[in-house]
Amino acid sequence: MGSNKTTSPEPPFSFGYDLSFDLMIDSHPSIMLLIDPETGRILKANPAAVKFYGYPKLKLRGMPVSEINCLTDEQVAIERQKAKQEGRIYLVLEQRLANRHVRTVEELSSKVVWQGKPVLFLILHDITGSAQPSSNPELVLQEEVRRHEIAFEDFRIHKIELEMQNDELRRIGFELEIARARYFELYDLAPVGYCTINAEDLVLETNLTVSTLLGQTRLAMQKKPFHRFIHPDQQPAYTQAHRQLFETGETLSLDVQLLKKSGVHFWAHLEATIRPDSPENSEKDTDRPIAAWIVISDISVRKRAEDALKQANRELEQRVLERTKELNQVNQDLQSKIRDYQRVEQALSESEDIYRGFIEQSMLGKILIDEQGKYIKWNHVMEELTGISSAEALGA
Repeated sequence: MGSNKTTSPEPPFSFGYDLSFDLMIDSHPSIMLLIDPETGRILKANPAAVKFYGYPKLKLRGMPVSEINCLTDEQVAIERQKAKQEGRIYLVLEQRLANRHVRTVEELSSKVVWQGKPVLFLILHDITGSAQPSSNPELVLQEEVRRHEIAFEDFRIHKIELEMQNDELRRIGFELEIARARYFELYDLAPVGYCTINAEDLVLETNLTVSTLLGQTRLAMQKKPFHRFIHPDQQPAYTQAHRQLFETGETLSLDVQLLKKSGVHFWAHLEATIRPDSPENSEKDTDRPIAAWIVISDISVRKRAEDALKQANRELEQRVLERTKELNQVNQDLQSKIRDYQRVEQALSESEDIYRGFIEQSMLGKILIDEQGKYIKWNHVMEELTGISSAEALGA
């Protein structure tokens, strides 16, 4: 491990899926390191290694192994040759920890492929203070082979278990991708806008519909006060409704004009409710909610229709007023004519009475005949002259 170069002729063992290999290393209780064979630097250290060496994980990663080994490269080479002569498949090395203590370790190494390139895979065991091995090299070799066979068997079983877990993770990941696609369709492609705000009225999250309606990117809207996108004349009403929403939980519902990035305003209906499922609400130790969900609906067409209807009503009312005025004038004219006719009729009646009295009082015989030749007046003189009464003459 102390050398910066490796000349091992054995081909590296390739793990088909780095994630399962990483999970296997990270969850294994043995000290494990991955070393760059070209530079001798540590590429990965599992939690057991971090705990053993006492260095922060970020510092340990990238550290040259020469800073850990107490032996020089030449001494490591001598130990490697000694192990070969004794028939050992491991090296016995002294390593310095972060607290400057020195520990004796057994190191078993092999080549593997990790993230597409060959690396040196080390498994280490702390044997500091262990009993001295037997003087019989054959017994020592058998014991070490047995111990490392057990370690590798445990490693192999652990790898199989993790691969099974990895298959389950892949299945869950596939289901999450499907759920994410459905979420995208239901949330981002919804026909209405969805916007999450906090108690300070800052925008936390929006869907694509809101971004399209306002002509703003979602990133540009984040952490911006939502009332900035509302027409200034309607901001006080929204602010009051927003305060009431977070103080009482009462639903916010009002029509406002929203401002596009281009400066154009359009009418929208806002319907806001507290989000009890929001992580922002559940993570805070407070009785007051801090996140709400606003549903934004573009009602420009409806508003235009309402305005058109109001205009039509105003025009109709004006026409009714004008027509009523005309009818009142006509009625006044008719009333005036009726009064004129009544006056004429009264005058004619009076004239007729005068004329009838004149006929009756005349000393001469007088009669009146209508267009059909019927007698309509026969005075008393005619009665005396003819001997025919007025009733008989008029009834003839």
